[in-house]
Amino acid sequence: EKYEIESAHRVETLTGFKAFGPQAKSISYIKQEVQHFIDRPSMWYYLYGGFGSGKTHLLSVIKGALRGLALYITATDLNGFVFKATGEHTLDSLISELATVPVLLLDDLGTEHSSDYLYTALYAIINARYIRGPNAPMFVTSNLTQAELMKSTNENMRRIGSRLNDRKL
Repeated sequence: EKYEIESAHRVETLTGFKAFGPQAKSISYIKQEVQHFIDRPSMWYYLYGGFGSGKTHLLSVIKGALRGLALYITATDLNGFVFKATGEHTLDSLISELATVPVLLLDDLGTEHSSDYLYTALYAIINARYIRGPNAPMFVTSNLTQAELMKSTNENMRRIGSRLNDRKL
């Protein structure tokens, strides 16, 4: 099943994800965690790293493996969907869909156009999933560390950082 609000993505494989040099050991661990998430999506993962480090590739692997269970969306596309839904008076429906989709894959958090309005909607989505805990698995990628999110000048982004930093999830 294709979600209407989903971002474009390619189907990738975990075996296609290669690492060389000093990162090879870390990449092996990350690949194991991605496979664990695919086998039993019941937790939240937050993966940050520099440009070109393979974060989007890993989310594409998860999306391909979980097919209709997972919705993949980039933070930039979410920005556009939020503003479109606002104009169409369907923002509550958008928030509800993203809050209740079985598995949410959010790519590149922190690259979206920052606005109080967007971060309010994003916080509503993440907080609704937070309340459901392990019943609302999520995999988020970013170029920012959780500490950087929590130092944001935007209060809702700090709240999002706090939710994503909860070690119980």
